[in-house]
Amino acid sequence: MPKHYLRFPSNGPLFAEAKPTQWKHTFLFGQPISLANLDLSRNQLSGSIPSCLGNLSSLANLDLSSNQLSGTVPPSFARLSSLAYFSAHGNHFNETIFPSSFPASLKALSLSLKQSIPETFFNNLTNLWGLYLSDCVLNISKTWIPPFQLSELQLVSCMIDGEVPPWLSTQFSLRSLRLVNTCLVGQIHSWLCENSPMLSTLNLLGNHLEGSLFLNASICMHLEILDVSRNKLSGPIPSIWSPSMATLTLRDNLFSGNIPVSLSKCSSLIILNLGNNSLEGTLPHEFSQLSKLYSLVVHNNKLKGSLPSSIANCSELQVLDVGNNLFGGEIPTSLKNLSMLRVLVMKGNNFTGSIPPELGQLTNLQILLLSSNNISSPIPHTIVLLQAMMIESQDGYLLSNPNTTELYHNGIDMTLKGTDQHYTYILSTLTCIDLSNNKLEGEIPFNFGKLKGLRLLNLSMNNLNGTIPNSLGEMSQSEQLDLSRNHFSGQIPAELESLSYLGSLNLSNNNLSGSIPQG
Repeated sequence: MPKHYLRFPSNGPLFAEAKPTQWKHTFLFGQPISLANLDLSRNQLSGSIPSCLGNLSSLANLDLSSNQLSGTVPPSFARLSSLAYFSAHGNHFNETIFPSSFPASLKALSLSLKQSIPETFFNNLTNLWGLYLSDCVLNISKTWIPPFQLSELQLVSCMIDGEVPPWLSTQFSLRSLRLVNTCLVGQIHSWLCENSPMLSTLNLLGNHLEGSLFLNASICMHLEILDVSRNKLSGPIPSIWSPSMATLTLRDNLFSGNIPVSLSKCSSLIILNLGNNSLEGTLPHEFSQLSKLYSLVVHNNKLKGSLPSSIANCSELQVLDVGNNLFGGEIPTSLKNLSMLRVLVMKGNNFTGSIPPELGQLTNLQILLLSSNNISSPIPHTIVLLQAMMIESQDGYLLSNPNTTELYHNGIDMTLKGTDQHYTYILSTLTCIDLSNNKLEGEIPFNFGKLKGLRLLNLSMNNLNGTIPNSLGEMSQSEQLDLSRNHFSGQIPAELESLSYLGSLNLSNNNLSGSIPQG
């Protein structure tokens, strides 16, 4: 730990129920006057921020984020002439915070404020390069010229009146701009990128923006991360992109036309999400050149043709979602080469033929959704070889890559209890097989119960027959089991009594007989 650095970890009991008076005595130990870095984030600190912190004349970095603090920022903070970084987002400040509370030395400010912020709030912050605000109302005039030049700006769930704020046109050093859920209207102005030649991250998620994405496509050549999800943007997707583009998320808009083949030249692309638009045409074969692609999502469009077998060349792919389109033909056996694949969604298309036995080689596959197609033939016995579904695990982790910030957080639709249900986030422990509403025939593989970690299984609305395997009682993690609308006969296995997590069981519309198990 660096000299003059004090940090209290979130798993420690210190300050768990700290009162303002306790803060005062605590900061008297160890000559705190020389303290340069203080991190108290992610605890359960309550009460107001003690004014005695203003005595730490050497303090340069202060992080109080993700606690339960209230009150306001004490005026004594103005004496912290060395303070460069101050973060207090994720608290419950309920009193007005005055601009006089912040020293001019401040370079980065992060706050969650349920209050109106006038432009005078920033008058003294001439050295500010990073501003991160949430939950506030910005009361700023259209003619305001800020006293700073920002490198990073993040406004989340802040109320902005009207279009993209004109004062952003005066910021020439922006590298990262995030205006998320801020009720923006109008178009994306070209000057937003043209005036900031170093801008690499642009996130405008969850607004009401309309029109084309970029009237002048060349202005996005320096972007590496672009997210304009959940807007009303329309027209074709631009064909000119930076080769260094890493994340492109255009989901939940009104984009039309074909998917540009030129996207295949974005050799650094990790995430491509074009879901829930009105895109037509085919999925470009050239996407096989995207060797770093982690997540490819094109669900809820009007794409047609066959799924290119060459997509299996994207060896890093972990999420492939082509659901609810017009794709047809057989499922490519080449998908077996996607050894990293964890989510495969092909539901709601016109795929025919059989389920390739080779899919059993996908040892990391957690979610397999092939519902609502025209797939026939029996369920391959190799499906019980899906190793990731054999593991009995506990909840706790999001399906995400620690090296990226936005992956498959758009969620997924699964048919459960007869209706489509949306999962906003995908847990690393969520396992699901949905083969419903096809033309599958034959029996369920007798050793299907080897998938002990399988939580959701839907085989409804098929032509399956035979008896229900006793081994299904070994799926100890099972929460949802739907075998309805088939031709199963015989008795309900008593082994199903052992499924203690089972919340929904549907065996209706079959030819089952005998008694209902007592459990």
